[in-house]
Amino acid sequence: MTGRSPCGGESGAALVPGKPAESHLLERVEKGEMPPEDKGKSKALPKAEVEIFKNWIAAGAAVLDKRTHCPS
Repeated sequence: MTGRSPCGGESGAALVPGKPAESHLLERVEKGEMPPEDKGKSKALPKAEVEIFKNWIAAGAAVLDKRTHCPS
């Protein structure tokens, strides 16, 4: 994923409200790649927090959807 936009980059959208399976950020979080390591120490989220994040995306990522305007 390139850039820091929730709109995504070459790999597609970082987050797709209502579609966790299409959200590349969730994929990276589930693999433990995000958040990135800090000084060689993993900062991977606990499974319960990953599930909360996934459910938030599935529910429409409401806060993100209202604040972010990605070009079609």
